[in-house]
Amino acid sequence: MATDIGEVVREEGLAFWEGEPDDPWSVVQEVNTWQWGTVATTPYDRLEMLLKAVTLDKFVLSANMVRGWKSVREFLGLVKAIYEDRLDGRWRWDGQGSPWKDAGVVEEFMSECMDVAKRSGVFYPPGWLLVLSGIRAALPHAGRRRRGA
Repeated sequence: MATDIGEVVREEGLAFWEGEPDDPWSVVQEVNTWQWGTVATTPYDRLEMLLKAVTLDKFVLSANMVRGWKSVREFLGLVKAIYEDRLDGRWRWDGQGSPWKDAGVVEEFMSECMDVAKRSGVFYPPGWLLVLSGIRAALPHAGRRRRGA
């Protein structure tokens, strides 16, 4: 019998990102709140909630991605690792609220994920690029020049 995709996500640890509720970079509390408000969520659903939390609620896991799950799984593992780098104290946030609500921060994070994926030879889903392009288009031009985009 085939393994359910939710089980694969759980076994790979992709649905269980680290973080403390008082860390501004942590999205765990937000995802836990979303999960408690829904019925019968799977680890796959939780992974989607985590990805939405770090992409301004824009990135969605699609059926197309499930077909190429092995390569997508590598990319999602990479995204998780880059997210966890922010929890290690290497990144500072002096703003108000969550840094994940700032389009500039999300753009920088998503760009870093794509850059590391390219250099590592890891496939990234086209939806990631689509969301990133939309976020970049919404940023003020002065902000993009300042970051070198």
